[in-house]
Amino acid sequence: SVANIGDLNGDGVTDLAVGAYQDENADASNDGAIYILFMNADGTVSSNVKIADGLNGFSPSGLDASDYFGFSVANIGDLNGDGVTDLAVGAFQDENADASNDGAIYILFMSDIFPFYNLEFNGANGSWEINNKQTVTNNFAVITGTTTLPSGTLSVGGNFANTGRIIANYGTTTFNGTTTQYLSGFMVGTSTLNNVSFASPATTTFAANASTTNFFIESGASTTAPSLLSIGGNFVFNIATQYSTPGIFKANSGTVYLAGTITQNLGIYCRSVLSLFTNLFNGTSGAFTGGSQANGGADDYNNAGSPPSDRYTGTWTACAAGNSYCGTGDAGADAKDDSTSLIWSLPCNGSGCSSFSDSLPLTYTWDSSGANNNSRTASQLCSDHSGWSLPHQKQLMQAYIDGSYGNLEASGATRSYWSASTVSVSTTDAWYTNLSIGLTISTAKTSANYVRCVRSAP
Repeated sequence: SVANIGDLNGDGVTDLAVGAYQDENADASNDGAIYILFMNADGTVSSNVKIADGLNGFSPSGLDASDYFGFSVANIGDLNGDGVTDLAVGAFQDENADASNDGAIYILFMSDIFPFYNLEFNGANGSWEINNKQTVTNNFAVITGTTTLPSGTLSVGGNFANTGRIIANYGTTTFNGTTTQYLSGFMVGTSTLNNVSFASPATTTFAANASTTNFFIESGASTTAPSLLSIGGNFVFNIATQYSTPGIFKANSGTVYLAGTITQNLGIYCRSVLSLFTNLFNGTSGAFTGGSQANGGADDYNNAGSPPSDRYTGTWTACAAGNSYCGTGDAGADAKDDSTSLIWSLPCNGSGCSSFSDSLPLTYTWDSSGANNNSRTASQLCSDHSGWSLPHQKQLMQAYIDGSYGNLEASGATRSYWSASTVSVSTTDAWYTNLSIGLTISTAKTSANYVRCVRSAP
């Protein structure tokens, strides 16, 4: 039996399904089989795929010797709406529940991807093109010649090697093996990759420099960079949700070069940043090399000097009478962090924080035991002033990141401020942050630190 199944592999030539109802399988029984014949335009067979019990995705229950699977084959159109022709295959002596050989038909929902185990291209003057999409469950290699990758997706479960030439063809190469995968050979210049996606739960390692358009590291994947990775499009990694494991980018002492000619996006979606770039961005504005600072920069305090000119800083608004003290109407308001819209007070001063002043401010304990506390806790020192509260640990840390030194703290000043956050593993301690050097550390609640209060913009 023969059925016309249309152009299954996208090469413009009609392909065939042929039944072989007494074909023997691995157990030497003649269960039967069908063969998908990928045809050439001259009527010869380019390649074939056998579909039988336990082979290429077909795993029926109860098919056995002399059931004559493949006795008849029919094209039934695209039954499940995936764009691929499906088949009905007859097995006219298939046994049913009562052990009689009443016969049966099997509906095969076909795929236009028939996976290879290893796929290798090797011919000095050879030229090959992979149409639409393809899956290789183990190794993919171009030894010599030129291979055009699919315009859809090439999925590789093993190693990827190119010592010939590859043409990316706007598609995506996805690495999704379950063990360590290596990418080697030529992946730059005339063999530049297009979109690359890493979805392997194991580590995928670049063994040679590479150039790509878009670069994705999916949830749960881990990728080790080469010495030089050039990205012409977007770089998205650590794709994670509340319920999934973030991906990891291992810098490997390499350089990531953003080489696009239009706007490129660096999308980092994660619950916590678990990856570091060696030579990408060091906390300073300006060039990726770190401007005039050595790679890694310096803290904003800059040895009691003015903040480094090329540091990262957000914008701040000074609170003054002219803007009604940042809209609060409270002369104790010092400055507003425009990035967070949080308004910070001047330091507490006087017994029990009777006033806000930056002139010789006092220190206070976190609990109420301090001589300057007037029996008030640090939180109460702030809440006693309408609208104000003691900041949380992360609010203080964010203020430093946004450039509190020189905007909130005066140049040359170095003070540590209490947060409202208790240390989870030692509840007699609390966290404090130095707004000039960024130090965040814990100490006993009976220790003395400065206090600034915070409020949201009205």
